[in-house]
Amino acid sequence: MFEKIFNIIGKKMNLKNNALHRNDKYKKKFINTDLIKKIPDIHSVINPDKIEKIIKSRRKSVTLEITPSATLIIRLPLNYTESGIYNLLKKNEKWLNEKFELMESKKYAAGEQKLFVSGEKFLLLGKKYTLKIIDGNENDFKLALSSENISSAHCSLSILDNFCLLHNENSQSFYIFNIPPVQTERFIQTVKNSCIEIEIIPKNKYYKYECIGKKTDSKSVNYSENRRNFYTAEDYRLFFENFYKYKASAVISQRIKVISDAHGFKYKKIGLTSAKKRWGSCSYNDCIRINWRLIMAPTDIIDYVIIHELSHTIHKNHSKNFWNYVGLIMPDYKIRIKWLKDNGHMLKLD
Repeated sequence: MFEKIFNIIGKKMNLKNNALHRNDKYKKKFINTDLIKKIPDIHSVINPDKIEKIIKSRRKSVTLEITPSATLIIRLPLNYTESGIYNLLKKNEKWLNEKFELMESKKYAAGEQKLFVSGEKFLLLGKKYTLKIIDGNENDFKLALSSENISSAHCSLSILDNFCLLHNENSQSFYIFNIPPVQTERFIQTVKNSCIEIEIIPKNKYYKYECIGKKTDSKSVNYSENRRNFYTAEDYRLFFENFYKYKASAVISQRIKVISDAHGFKYKKIGLTSAKKRWGSCSYNDCIRINWRLIMAPTDIIDYVIIHELSHTIHKNHSKNFWNYVGLIMPDYKIRIKWLKDNGHMLKLD
């Protein structure tokens, strides 16, 4: 009797495991995009090189996704045919061309990949700051600090072994001073003497902020062991990223506290995220995560994302009740959504 029961249970477990293996096997299937080029007349509908991926999976719907780089990702059910792909693209030809043109214009507006050279523009809290790179000795730095009128506004100074990143609100500029290692301490003192307010940002390591106020060195770089006399665009990018994350941790934590206190929100913890496609998230246990790239956006846009995520502590979905709740706190939230849709592509360093 017991043996028979165990055999039945064993069969059910095997059937369940086999079903799981079948699901894993057919969960996603990537189609070689070169095959699309062989479809007759496809070139009259779309440039096949624009198709980045074709993904078949256990789904019922069809999705056409235009990426920020102006390419197309097609998501299909498993049984979708090549002729069906042609008809799908033909049917949506006008829409595709409009979206491709829109994304290309956004790419142009945002510019090409950052080179981190003098004259480039960088965003901070919605304002554009010009990057200026200065090489020289102590006297050159003193002259630059004086001529740029840095002494009349708050400054933030981020320090590495061979260069410093100085953010100055008055001149709306970022300065990178390439400094001989032996002069670093003297330069710091010079800046302190020149500025009314100076905020020193932690040096030598690029921190990955898993939770605001808590620093982990899972993404750290020790430059004291790898000192060199020149830096690449990637070095500058990481340095800027560290600066932005540091500023984001301060600004976002302060805005969350203000908004929570004003509207009675309760949350478990807050942190920063580096997600590519999401501006924020709220877990089921009310942990809030906000994208650090929002530090480049105006404060009212940051506030919208914070209110959106905090509202998920009350409504765990995007139901009508959720949007009504957001609207009670921020009646013009749709304007903020449109801003992110139109300008979100500019909030980046790469």
